[in-house]
Amino acid sequence: MNGLQHTAEVGDSDTPLTGALAATARSWKLLPVEPPVKGDDKSGKNPREGFHWLTQATSAPRSVRGWFGPDGYGANYGILAAANGLVILDGDAPGALDAWAADYAVQLPPTYTVATAQGEHRYYLAGTHEFTQGKPTPTVDVRFRGYVVGPGSVHWSGAVYTVTDDRAPVPLPTPVANALHAAQHAAEAGARDGYEVPRDTYTPTETAWLRAAYRGALADLAAAADMPIGATDQFGKGWEGLVLRAFNRGVGVCNALPDEFPLERAGAEMQRAAPRDSGFPDSHVRRKWNSAVSWVGDRALTPKVRDQGDSLDGFSDLGPAESAGAASPDQGLSGDQLAAVRARYPLKDLRALLHPDRPPRPWVVQDLLPAEASASLIAPAGLGKSLFALSLSVAVARGDAYFAGLQVPQRRRVLYVDWENGEYDYIERLASLGFTHENVGVLDGWFFPLELPDALPSLDTPEGRRELGAIIDAYELHRQDLVVLDSAQRMVGGPENDSDTWRAYYEHTALMLKARGLTVLRMDNIGHQDKSRSRGSSSKIDDVDAQWVIAPTKNAGPGTFDFTPTKGRMRGDLEILTFERREVDGVLTWSTGRNPQQDQTAAARRWLDAQQVPPTHGGDRAWEHAKANGCPYPRGAVRAAQAQRKAAVDSFGEVPGE
Repeated sequence: MNGLQHTAEVGDSDTPLTGALAATARSWKLLPVEPPVKGDDKSGKNPREGFHWLTQATSAPRSVRGWFGPDGYGANYGILAAANGLVILDGDAPGALDAWAADYAVQLPPTYTVATAQGEHRYYLAGTHEFTQGKPTPTVDVRFRGYVVGPGSVHWSGAVYTVTDDRAPVPLPTPVANALHAAQHAAEAGARDGYEVPRDTYTPTETAWLRAAYRGALADLAAAADMPIGATDQFGKGWEGLVLRAFNRGVGVCNALPDEFPLERAGAEMQRAAPRDSGFPDSHVRRKWNSAVSWVGDRALTPKVRDQGDSLDGFSDLGPAESAGAASPDQGLSGDQLAAVRARYPLKDLRALLHPDRPPRPWVVQDLLPAEASASLIAPAGLGKSLFALSLSVAVARGDAYFAGLQVPQRRRVLYVDWENGEYDYIERLASLGFTHENVGVLDGWFFPLELPDALPSLDTPEGRRELGAIIDAYELHRQDLVVLDSAQRMVGGPENDSDTWRAYYEHTALMLKARGLTVLRMDNIGHQDKSRSRGSSSKIDDVDAQWVIAPTKNAGPGTFDFTPTKGRMRGDLEILTFERREVDGVLTWSTGRNPQQDQTAAARRWLDAQQVPPTHGGDRAWEHAKANGCPYPRGAVRAAQAQRKAAVDSFGEVPGE
């Protein structure tokens, strides 16, 4: 148990093993979870390495026994939610679930309940209800497509997950399901705006933006009131979406400027402005406001004064340079004009960048696709990179907790710009991924596959930049959402072998996507001679942060591929991944596996780094150093590791650390 001690009063039978066997008696499908490590708050919750829980989860007691040591410890275990017909409400603080229910005026009936280190899990039968991944409030989560750690397991703090109500799970009441959907909708609406800890002071430009945001929220409510109930705007948003986002923004402004916008007064004003109908009565409006207050909490709306462009959207307080009071050219710029310039061209906050509590790099798909970055998949034509990209995209848009065993931390919108595949290609591929006419609606509002975009100008032109930017705005993609471009050779009009083509693409489109904080994934074909890079000019990767070269895995069956990171800014932060494509019950699935040869190469690379062997040395020279200094890895692994280190130097044009 890694030195952890129980902090709950439990009997000797309350071990992870006995808890897991009790779960198998209910015919629940389980997965093995890594054991906890004392003091490591990320441990004790992730699937055991190499176990693909989406396809290998089991309820067989014999298999489950093999996960644990003789004393019943050595691992934790997880209970799948949707796969067992369950929806599990996860409260991350004492009383969080009951407080949420009170906000929405619904009752949570007693059911199978497990006390956790900080709160509780309540298990309900899902019935026909389905849920996306997402937290209705910061302290309440809905576990449906994923799993929870099961009773008997041990938290990293030493606390034991303990059953406090052993009755069979009861059906989730429809009013509760409806309230959960509304609360998740509120959270999704608010996630499109940025929120932060309130600051002590805001610049004049930021204050003006916040005032404009509040007026804009009131205008959105007025616009909704002019729409018939059930109607939607040009972006497909009806009363629910418009009211939720307006309320969220209003609360965020109140938290930023509480003296100017007291919450109680603003709440009354915004609720008065909200639309009403027999299907959307006062009580519904009040619940929406309470949901916004709960979801936003103490956070403040982040002023968006860093958007690129010649004007600051919504800044009617500032006025144009020609307005009364503006300084003449001979007098220099006025104070407001200078503030506007600083807003358009802000400085990096070095203290914030180096703060010890700054969150780690965000990922769209952990260890594969970094958020706010540009990635490239390179493979020979016909190997299946487009199918892989489509599989990844729908997993992200659907809100799956994992893709191919890699964590998908958050549901995101996906714009799929496809110059390659037609309608029948999509019919076959979506069907192979398990989608039908009845269930494809789960992608509505999240996955945007453009028709063959013949009208879209080439992306190495100013017209292409403007049109793609307009498409992104029309479908409401925001920071860290995903844009897929299939494929690189189709998206530009200039010669593929010409460096000027890719410099123009970077200047006109890549820079725009980066400034918006979007994640970009594009497909490309392998070079004719050099199989470690894409076809065409080397300038093609100037904007690429992560480049993956795909090849069939040696000595493996069909459908198994190695993804090798080659050139790119994140080259040193990525390791070779192996993916396996197979059918399970007629549905195409992907899983990740470990390749012992790759593991040896990665370990040899870490050894060479620790020994400070210059990465510019050749493979034979690195091996001679390794032999002389007791390296435990074979010659082939050392040579392969040194080749990777040299490729990284070639990518960056400098020796790391020098």
